[in-house]
Amino acid sequence: MLQKLPADLPLELGALVEPMAVAYHAARLAAVNARDEAVILGAGPIGIGLWVALKGLGLENITVVEASADRRNAIANLGATVLDPTVDDVTAIVMASTNGNGARAVFDAAGAPAAAATGLSCLAPRSLFIAVAVYEKAIETPLVNLILGESYIQGSLGYTSVRGRRSRCHKSVQCIKYGVLCRC
Repeated sequence: MLQKLPADLPLELGALVEPMAVAYHAARLAAVNARDEAVILGAGPIGIGLWVALKGLGLENITVVEASADRRNAIANLGATVLDPTVDDVTAIVMASTNGNGARAVFDAAGAPAAAATGLSCLAPRSLFIAVAVYEKAIETPLVNLILGESYIQGSLGYTSVRGRRSRCHKSVQCIKYGVLCRC
């Protein structure tokens, strides 16, 4: 899909349109509300975009999990709560911050087997694990956790355009151009 950029949008910001559209689409799939908790695994361009999109949807309780110090610092500088999975007990911290309930939505933007396992262990019952990352190899999934919690796994590929409505790319351009969080 091609998206025409406004003439006054710098190309450096235009480069963020595609990952932001991917992230925004995944955030909308979760159907979360302001009272919900979310966990984002990975703080690359899509993970950061997820944080921005979820903040724009009104979520305040968002935990980002990232192993790279540079990426942790980048998203922490935006105001995110960040955990280092190489030293932090991510599941224990998420469970403690949610009174033992777990997160209403977990987004895997890392694509690593350890991230998926961690995310599934942080998931609240009857909640959604959204795979945004592309996994290079097959991963083992503890389905018993999903069964016991009656939870779901959903894939999120790219972004969509719904007939009669603007595309996620168009919305991302507007959010980036005007420096606002997506609230659509």
